[in-house]
Amino acid sequence: MEKQKERSFQVQDLGSGDGEDLSLDEVECSVLRQNIRLLYYMGLWPMESSWAYHCYTVFNLTSSAAIILMNVIGVCYSLSDIDQVTGALSTILPMSGGLINGLFLLKQRPTICRMVRTIDRLVASQRQYFQRDAQLDAIVARARRQTLLVTVGVSGYLFAIASYWIVIAFTLPPSLRVLPFVQLPWMPSSGLGLFWFTFAAQLYTAPFCSYTTLFVQFFFLAVMLHLSAQFKVLGSRFASLGRSLPSKAAVDSDVVYEELRLCVKTHQELLRFVRFLDDVMSPFAMMQFVAGTLAVCVVLFQAANNQDLNTNLKCAGWLPGPSLELFIYCGGAHEVVHGGEALVEAAYDCLWYNVAPRVGRTVRLVITRAQVPPVLTAGHLYPITRPTFVSLVNAAYSYYALLSQMQNK
Repeated sequence: MEKQKERSFQVQDLGSGDGEDLSLDEVECSVLRQNIRLLYYMGLWPMESSWAYHCYTVFNLTSSAAIILMNVIGVCYSLSDIDQVTGALSTILPMSGGLINGLFLLKQRPTICRMVRTIDRLVASQRQYFQRDAQLDAIVARARRQTLLVTVGVSGYLFAIASYWIVIAFTLPPSLRVLPFVQLPWMPSSGLGLFWFTFAAQLYTAPFCSYTTLFVQFFFLAVMLHLSAQFKVLGSRFASLGRSLPSKAAVDSDVVYEELRLCVKTHQELLRFVRFLDDVMSPFAMMQFVAGTLAVCVVLFQAANNQDLNTNLKCAGWLPGPSLELFIYCGGAHEVVHGGEALVEAAYDCLWYNVAPRVGRTVRLVITRAQVPPVLTAGHLYPITRPTFVSLVNAAYSYYALLSQMQNK
Protein backbone atom coordinates (compact mmCIF):
# COMPACT_ATOMS: atom_id res chain seq x y z
CA MET A 1 0.00 0.00 0.00
CA GLU A 2 2.83 2.39 0.85
CA LYS A 3 4.50 1.68 -2.51
CA GLN A 4 1.26 2.41 -4.34
CA LYS A 5 0.90 5.74 -2.50
CA GLU A 6 4.51 6.58 -3.31
CA ARG A 7 3.97 5.81 -7.01
CA SER A 8 0.80 7.92 -7.07
CA PHE A 9 2.63 10.85 -5.49
CA GLN A 10 5.47 10.56 -7.99
CA VAL A 11 3.09 10.56 -10.95
CA GLN A 12 1.26 13.61 -9.65
CA ASP A 13 4.55 15.38 -8.93
CA LEU A 14 5.92 14.69 -12.40
CA GLY A 15 2.76 16.01 -13.99
CA SER A 16 2.17 18.98 -11.76
CA GLY A 17 1.50 22.20 -13.60
CA ASP A 18 1.01 20.46 -16.96
CA GLY A 19 -2.10 20.88 -19.10
CA GLU A 20 -3.98 17.94 -20.48
CA ASP A 21 -3.09 18.29 -24.16
CA LEU A 22 0.15 19.08 -25.92
CA SER A 23 0.09 22.16 -28.10
CA LEU A 24 1.33 22.05 -31.68
CA ASP A 25 4.45 23.98 -30.68
CA GLU A 26 5.19 21.46 -27.93
CA VAL A 27 4.79 18.58 -30.38
CA GLU A 28 7.12 20.21 -32.91
CA CYS A 29 9.80 20.78 -30.27
CA SER A 30 9.45 17.34 -28.65
CA VAL A 31 11.99 14.55 -29.11
CA LEU A 32 8.95 12.28 -29.66
CA ARG A 33 7.32 14.39 -32.39
CA GLN A 34 7.65 11.68 -35.07
CA ASN A 35 5.99 9.07 -32.87
CA ILE A 36 3.21 11.46 -31.86
CA ARG A 37 2.51 12.20 -35.52
CA LEU A 38 2.22 8.48 -36.29
CA LEU A 39 -0.38 8.14 -33.54
CA TYR A 40 -2.11 11.24 -34.92
CA TYR A 41 -2.45 9.61 -38.34
CA MET A 42 -4.09 6.59 -36.67
CA GLY A 43 -6.69 8.81 -35.00
CA LEU A 44 -5.28 8.27 -31.50
CA TRP A 45 -3.67 11.64 -30.73
CA PRO A 46 -5.81 14.70 -31.55
CA MET A 47 -3.42 17.63 -31.69
CA GLU A 48 -6.31 20.01 -32.36
CA SER A 49 -9.91 19.87 -31.23
CA SER A 50 -11.72 18.88 -34.40
CA TRP A 51 -15.16 17.32 -34.79
CA ALA A 52 -14.08 15.54 -37.97
CA TYR A 53 -10.99 14.07 -36.29
CA HIS A 54 -13.02 12.74 -33.36
CA CYS A 55 -15.42 11.12 -35.83
CA TYR A 56 -12.41 9.54 -37.56
CA THR A 57 -11.25 8.14 -34.21
CA VAL A 58 -14.68 6.74 -33.35
CA PHE A 59 -15.05 5.21 -36.80
CA ASN A 60 -11.69 3.42 -36.57
CA LEU A 61 -12.36 2.00 -33.12
CA THR A 62 -15.98 0.98 -33.67
CA SER A 63 -15.31 -0.63 -37.05
CA SER A 64 -12.40 -2.58 -35.53
CA ALA A 65 -14.57 -3.74 -32.64
CA ALA A 66 -17.34 -4.81 -35.02
CA ILE A 67 -15.00 -6.85 -37.23
CA ILE A 68 -13.36 -8.49 -34.21
CA LEU A 69 -16.80 -9.44 -32.89
CA MET A 70 -17.76 -10.83 -36.29
CA ASN A 71 -14.59 -12.89 -36.39
CA VAL A 72 -15.17 -14.22 -32.87
CA ILE A 73 -18.68 -15.30 -33.89
CA GLY A 74 -17.17 -17.03 -36.92
CA VAL A 75 -14.76 -18.91 -34.66
CA CYS A 76 -17.68 -20.08 -32.51
CA TYR A 77 -19.12 -21.77 -35.61
CA SER A 78 -15.87 -23.73 -36.12
CA LEU A 79 -14.92 -24.80 -32.59
CA SER A 80 -14.64 -28.44 -33.66
CA ASP A 81 -11.90 -27.63 -36.23
CA ILE A 82 -8.68 -26.72 -34.43
CA ASP A 83 -7.07 -25.58 -37.69
CA GLN A 84 -9.84 -23.07 -38.32
CA VAL A 85 -9.77 -21.85 -34.72
CA THR A 86 -6.01 -21.32 -34.57
CA GLY A 87 -6.01 -19.72 -38.03
CA ALA A 88 -8.65 -17.22 -36.94
CA LEU A 89 -6.91 -16.55 -33.63
CA SER A 90 -3.68 -15.70 -35.47
CA THR A 91 -5.49 -12.61 -36.76
CA ILE A 92 -8.01 -11.95 -33.98
CA LEU A 93 -5.31 -11.70 -31.30
CA PRO A 94 -3.28 -8.93 -33.04
CA MET A 95 -6.49 -7.09 -33.96
CA SER A 96 -7.76 -7.25 -30.37
CA GLY A 97 -4.36 -6.09 -29.13
CA GLY A 98 -4.48 -3.09 -31.46
CA LEU A 99 -7.98 -2.13 -30.32
CA ILE A 100 -7.05 -2.42 -26.63
CA ASN A 101 -3.85 -0.43 -27.22
CA GLY A 102 -5.87 2.33 -28.84
CA LEU A 103 -8.40 2.45 -26.00
CA PHE A 104 -5.63 2.41 -23.38
CA LEU A 105 -3.85 5.24 -25.14
CA LEU A 106 -6.96 7.41 -25.33
CA LYS A 107 -7.75 6.79 -21.67
CA GLN A 108 -4.18 7.49 -20.53
CA ARG A 109 -3.52 10.41 -22.88
CA PRO A 110 -3.42 13.13 -20.15
CA THR A 111 -0.83 11.08 -18.25
CA ILE A 112 1.10 10.32 -21.45
CA CYS A 113 1.14 14.04 -22.28
CA ARG A 114 2.77 14.65 -18.90
CA MET A 115 5.25 11.91 -19.68
CA VAL A 116 6.17 13.56 -23.01
CA ARG A 117 6.72 16.89 -21.28
CA THR A 118 8.85 15.23 -18.62
CA ILE A 119 11.18 13.42 -21.05
CA ASP A 120 11.54 16.68 -23.00
CA ARG A 121 12.53 18.48 -19.79
CA LEU A 122 15.05 15.77 -18.93
CA VAL A 123 16.65 16.01 -22.38
CA ALA A 124 16.68 19.82 -22.20
CA SER A 125 18.31 19.80 -18.75
CA GLN A 126 21.35 17.92 -20.14
CA ARG A 127 21.44 19.52 -23.59
CA GLN A 128 24.26 21.87 -22.60
CA TYR A 129 26.44 18.85 -21.82
CA PHE A 130 25.89 16.67 -24.89
CA GLN A 131 25.82 19.55 -27.39
CA ARG A 132 29.40 20.54 -26.56
CA ASP A 133 30.66 16.94 -26.71
CA ALA A 134 30.60 15.25 -30.12
CA GLN A 135 30.62 11.76 -28.63
CA LEU A 136 27.67 12.45 -26.33
CA ASP A 137 25.79 14.22 -29.10
CA ALA A 138 26.24 11.11 -31.23
CA ILE A 139 24.73 8.98 -28.43
CA VAL A 140 21.62 11.16 -28.29
CA ALA A 141 21.36 11.21 -32.09
CA ARG A 142 21.69 7.42 -32.14
CA ALA A 143 18.55 7.12 -30.00
CA ARG A 144 16.58 9.06 -32.62
CA ARG A 145 18.14 7.09 -35.45
CA GLN A 146 17.46 3.71 -33.86
CA THR A 147 13.82 4.61 -33.31
CA LEU A 148 13.47 5.69 -36.94
CA LEU A 149 15.15 2.54 -38.28
CA VAL A 150 12.97 0.24 -36.18
CA THR A 151 9.85 2.16 -37.17
CA VAL A 152 10.59 2.02 -40.89
CA GLY A 153 11.91 -1.54 -40.87
CA VAL A 154 9.14 -3.22 -38.85
CA SER A 155 6.37 -1.16 -40.48
CA GLY A 156 7.70 -2.02 -43.94
CA TYR A 157 7.89 -5.70 -43.04
CA LEU A 158 4.32 -5.71 -41.77
CA PHE A 159 3.10 -3.88 -44.88
CA ALA A 160 4.80 -6.46 -47.13
CA ILE A 161 3.24 -9.39 -45.25
CA ALA A 162 -0.24 -7.82 -45.23
CA SER A 163 0.06 -7.07 -48.94
CA TYR A 164 0.84 -10.73 -49.63
CA TRP A 165 -2.28 -11.83 -47.72
CA ILE A 166 -4.39 -9.39 -49.71
CA VAL A 167 -2.89 -10.37 -53.08
CA ILE A 168 -3.55 -14.06 -52.40
CA ALA A 169 -7.20 -13.30 -51.59
CA PHE A 170 -7.60 -11.32 -54.85
CA THR A 171 -5.88 -13.86 -57.09
CA LEU A 172 -8.04 -16.83 -56.04
CA PRO A 173 -11.22 -17.51 -58.09
CA PRO A 174 -14.24 -15.42 -57.00
CA SER A 175 -16.23 -18.63 -56.50
CA LEU A 176 -14.05 -19.49 -53.48
CA ARG A 177 -14.90 -16.21 -51.75
CA VAL A 178 -11.74 -16.07 -49.64
CA LEU A 179 -11.43 -13.19 -47.21
CA PRO A 180 -7.98 -11.63 -46.76
CA PHE A 181 -7.46 -12.31 -43.06
CA VAL A 182 -10.17 -14.31 -41.24
CA GLN A 183 -12.49 -16.75 -43.00
CA LEU A 184 -16.16 -16.78 -41.97
CA PRO A 185 -18.23 -19.97 -42.44
CA TRP A 186 -21.33 -18.21 -43.83
CA MET A 187 -19.47 -16.38 -46.62
CA PRO A 188 -19.79 -19.10 -49.34
CA SER A 189 -23.60 -18.94 -49.19
CA SER A 190 -23.92 -15.19 -48.72
CA GLY A 191 -24.52 -12.57 -51.38
CA LEU A 192 -21.74 -10.76 -53.18
CA GLY A 193 -22.65 -7.47 -51.51
CA LEU A 194 -22.08 -8.85 -48.00
CA PHE A 195 -18.90 -10.60 -49.10
CA TRP A 196 -17.29 -7.49 -50.58
CA PHE A 197 -18.41 -5.36 -47.63
CA THR A 198 -16.77 -7.82 -45.21
CA PHE A 199 -13.71 -8.02 -47.48
CA ALA A 200 -13.32 -4.22 -47.46
CA ALA A 201 -13.92 -4.02 -43.69
CA GLN A 202 -11.21 -6.59 -42.98
CA LEU A 203 -8.92 -4.88 -45.47
CA TYR A 204 -9.21 -1.65 -43.48
CA THR A 205 -9.46 -2.76 -39.85
CA ALA A 206 -6.82 -5.51 -39.72
CA PRO A 207 -3.92 -3.26 -40.83
CA PHE A 208 -5.30 -0.43 -38.68
CA CYS A 209 -5.23 -2.56 -35.54
CA SER A 210 -1.79 -3.97 -36.37
CA TYR A 211 -0.28 -0.54 -36.97
CA THR A 212 -1.95 0.81 -33.82
CA THR A 213 -0.10 -1.83 -31.80
CA LEU A 214 3.17 -1.07 -33.56
CA PHE A 215 2.94 2.70 -33.28
CA VAL A 216 2.17 2.52 -29.56
CA GLN A 217 5.20 0.25 -29.14
CA PHE A 218 7.38 2.59 -31.20
CA PHE A 219 6.27 5.46 -28.98
CA PHE A 220 7.38 3.69 -25.79
CA LEU A 221 10.53 2.44 -27.52
CA ALA A 222 11.47 6.04 -28.34
CA VAL A 223 10.89 7.05 -24.72
CA MET A 224 13.10 4.19 -23.47
CA LEU A 225 15.90 4.86 -25.95
CA HIS A 226 15.98 8.59 -25.13
CA LEU A 227 15.94 7.75 -21.43
CA SER A 228 18.85 5.34 -21.91
CA ALA A 229 20.76 8.04 -23.79
CA GLN A 230 20.25 10.45 -20.89
CA PHE A 231 21.66 7.85 -18.48
CA LYS A 232 24.75 7.64 -20.72
CA VAL A 233 25.12 11.42 -20.79
CA LEU A 234 24.87 11.45 -16.99
CA GLY A 235 27.48 8.71 -16.80
CA SER A 236 29.88 10.85 -18.81
CA ARG A 237 29.26 13.74 -16.43
CA PHE A 238 30.08 11.53 -13.45
CA ALA A 239 33.24 10.17 -15.07
CA SER A 240 34.51 13.67 -15.93
CA LEU A 241 34.16 15.11 -12.42
CA GLY A 242 37.33 17.05 -11.61
CA ARG A 243 39.11 16.16 -14.86
CA SER A 244 38.46 19.47 -16.61
CA LEU A 245 39.89 21.60 -13.80
CA PRO A 246 43.45 22.91 -14.18
CA SER A 247 45.02 21.90 -10.87
CA LYS A 248 44.75 19.55 -7.92
CA ALA A 249 43.85 22.48 -5.71
CA ALA A 250 40.90 23.20 -7.92
CA VAL A 251 39.84 19.58 -7.73
CA ASP A 252 39.20 20.02 -3.99
CA SER A 253 37.18 23.17 -4.54
CA ASP A 254 33.45 23.65 -4.27
CA VAL A 255 33.15 23.53 -8.07
CA VAL A 256 33.42 19.73 -8.11
CA TYR A 257 30.94 19.35 -5.28
CA GLU A 258 28.44 21.60 -7.02
CA GLU A 259 28.75 19.63 -10.28
CA LEU A 260 28.37 16.40 -8.31
CA ARG A 261 25.26 17.80 -6.65
CA LEU A 262 23.77 18.57 -10.07
CA CYS A 263 24.62 15.06 -11.26
CA VAL A 264 22.91 13.51 -8.24
CA LYS A 265 19.86 15.68 -8.83
CA THR A 266 19.68 14.55 -12.46
CA HIS A 267 20.10 10.93 -11.37
CA GLN A 268 17.17 11.26 -8.98
CA GLU A 269 15.02 12.81 -11.71
CA LEU A 270 15.85 10.00 -14.11
CA LEU A 271 15.00 7.35 -11.52
CA ARG A 272 11.71 9.08 -10.74
CA PHE A 273 10.90 9.13 -14.44
CA VAL A 274 11.68 5.40 -14.72
CA ARG A 275 9.08 4.70 -12.02
CA PHE A 276 6.62 7.02 -13.76
CA LEU A 277 7.23 5.28 -17.10
CA ASP A 278 6.74 1.91 -15.41
CA ASP A 279 3.33 3.00 -14.12
CA VAL A 280 2.23 4.22 -17.56
CA MET A 281 3.74 1.50 -19.77
CA SER A 282 3.14 -1.51 -17.52
CA PRO A 283 -0.45 -2.33 -18.67
CA PHE A 284 0.50 -1.88 -22.34
CA ALA A 285 3.45 -4.25 -21.95
CA MET A 286 1.45 -6.85 -20.00
CA MET A 287 -1.30 -6.91 -22.60
CA GLN A 288 1.26 -7.26 -25.39
CA PHE A 289 3.07 -10.09 -23.59
CA VAL A 290 -0.15 -12.09 -23.26
CA ALA A 291 -1.43 -11.41 -26.79
CA GLY A 292 2.02 -11.76 -28.40
CA THR A 293 2.82 -15.08 -26.71
CA LEU A 294 -0.51 -16.58 -27.74
CA ALA A 295 -0.13 -15.19 -31.27
CA VAL A 296 3.32 -16.78 -31.68
CA CYS A 297 1.83 -20.09 -30.48
CA VAL A 298 -1.14 -20.19 -32.90
CA VAL A 299 0.83 -18.86 -35.89
CA LEU A 300 3.53 -21.48 -35.32
CA PHE A 301 0.84 -24.16 -35.10
CA GLN A 302 -0.69 -23.03 -38.39
CA ALA A 303 2.67 -22.88 -40.17
CA ALA A 304 3.66 -26.34 -38.98
CA ASN A 305 0.38 -28.26 -39.35
CA ASN A 306 -1.60 -26.72 -42.20
CA GLN A 307 -1.50 -28.55 -45.53
CA ASP A 308 -2.39 -25.54 -47.68
CA LEU A 309 0.69 -23.97 -49.30
CA ASN A 310 -0.70 -20.42 -49.29
CA THR A 311 -1.62 -20.67 -45.61
CA ASN A 312 1.84 -22.02 -44.78
CA LEU A 313 3.51 -19.15 -46.62
CA LYS A 314 1.30 -16.55 -44.98
CA CYS A 315 1.88 -17.93 -41.48
CA ALA A 316 5.61 -18.42 -42.01
CA GLY A 317 5.90 -14.81 -43.16
CA TRP A 318 3.81 -13.50 -40.27
CA LEU A 319 5.53 -15.61 -37.58
CA PRO A 320 8.37 -13.10 -36.89
CA GLY A 321 5.79 -10.31 -36.44
CA PRO A 322 4.52 -11.13 -32.91
CA SER A 323 8.08 -11.99 -31.86
CA LEU A 324 9.33 -8.57 -33.01
CA GLU A 325 6.52 -6.88 -31.10
CA LEU A 326 7.59 -8.68 -27.93
CA PHE A 327 11.24 -7.79 -28.48
CA ILE A 328 10.51 -4.07 -28.94
CA TYR A 329 9.52 -3.75 -25.29
CA CYS A 330 12.20 -6.11 -24.00
CA GLY A 331 15.02 -4.55 -26.05
CA GLY A 332 14.10 -0.98 -25.11
CA ALA A 333 13.74 -1.76 -21.40
CA HIS A 334 17.06 -3.62 -21.43
CA GLU A 335 18.76 -0.45 -22.71
CA VAL A 336 17.34 1.52 -19.77
CA VAL A 337 18.54 -1.09 -17.27
CA HIS A 338 21.99 -1.19 -18.87
CA GLY A 339 22.24 2.63 -18.81
CA GLY A 340 21.37 2.71 -15.11
CA GLU A 341 23.86 -0.02 -14.23
CA ALA A 342 26.64 1.72 -16.17
CA LEU A 343 26.55 4.60 -13.70
CA VAL A 344 28.41 2.43 -11.17
CA GLU A 345 31.51 2.25 -13.35
CA ALA A 346 31.12 5.87 -14.47
CA ALA A 347 31.04 7.19 -10.90
CA TYR A 348 34.03 5.01 -9.97
CA ASP A 349 36.00 6.46 -12.91
CA CYS A 350 35.85 10.01 -11.56
CA LEU A 351 38.72 11.45 -9.48
CA TRP A 352 37.17 10.30 -6.18
CA TYR A 353 40.65 9.67 -4.72
CA ASN A 354 41.76 13.27 -5.40
CA VAL A 355 38.80 15.15 -4.00
CA ALA A 356 37.62 16.52 -0.69
CA PRO A 357 36.22 13.95 1.78
CA ARG A 358 32.62 15.15 1.41
CA VAL A 359 32.83 14.62 -2.36
CA GLY A 360 34.24 11.12 -1.89
CA ARG A 361 31.45 10.19 0.53
CA THR A 362 28.82 11.41 -1.92
CA VAL A 363 30.40 9.44 -4.77
CA ARG A 364 30.26 6.29 -2.63
CA LEU A 365 26.56 6.89 -2.02
CA VAL A 366 26.00 7.32 -5.76
CA ILE A 367 27.80 4.02 -6.49
CA THR A 368 25.75 2.23 -3.83
CA ARG A 369 22.48 3.59 -5.23
CA ALA A 370 23.41 2.83 -8.84
CA GLN A 371 24.03 -0.82 -7.95
CA VAL A 372 20.25 -1.16 -7.77
CA PRO A 373 19.38 -0.84 -11.48
CA PRO A 374 16.15 0.75 -12.71
CA VAL A 375 13.49 -1.79 -13.60
CA LEU A 376 10.54 -1.63 -15.99
CA THR A 377 7.84 -4.24 -15.54
CA ALA A 378 4.81 -5.73 -17.29
CA GLY A 379 1.77 -5.44 -15.05
CA HIS A 380 4.12 -4.68 -12.14
CA LEU A 381 4.78 -8.43 -12.12
CA TYR A 382 7.44 -9.35 -14.68
CA PRO A 383 10.65 -7.37 -15.27
CA ILE A 384 11.04 -6.44 -18.93
CA THR A 385 14.48 -7.55 -20.08
CA ARG A 386 16.01 -9.56 -22.90
CA PRO A 387 15.92 -12.77 -20.82
CA THR A 388 12.17 -12.11 -20.41
CA PHE A 389 11.84 -12.18 -24.20
CA VAL A 390 13.53 -15.60 -24.31
CA SER A 391 11.20 -16.93 -21.61
CA LEU A 392 8.15 -15.66 -23.53
CA VAL A 393 9.29 -17.41 -26.72
CA ASN A 394 9.86 -20.60 -24.72
CA ALA A 395 6.36 -20.30 -23.26
CA ALA A 396 4.88 -19.84 -26.74
CA TYR A 397 6.64 -22.99 -27.93
CA SER A 398 5.32 -24.91 -24.91
CA TYR A 399 1.76 -23.86 -25.78
CA TYR A 400 2.39 -24.91 -29.39
CA ALA A 401 3.57 -28.35 -28.24
CA LEU A 402 0.40 -28.69 -26.14
CA LEU A 403 -1.80 -27.80 -29.13
CA SER A 404 0.02 -30.35 -31.29
CA GLN A 405 -0.56 -33.06 -28.71
CA MET A 406 -4.25 -32.17 -28.54
CA GLN A 407 -4.55 -32.45 -32.32
CA ASN A 408 -2.75 -35.79 -32.41
CA LYS A 409 -5.17 -37.22 -29.86
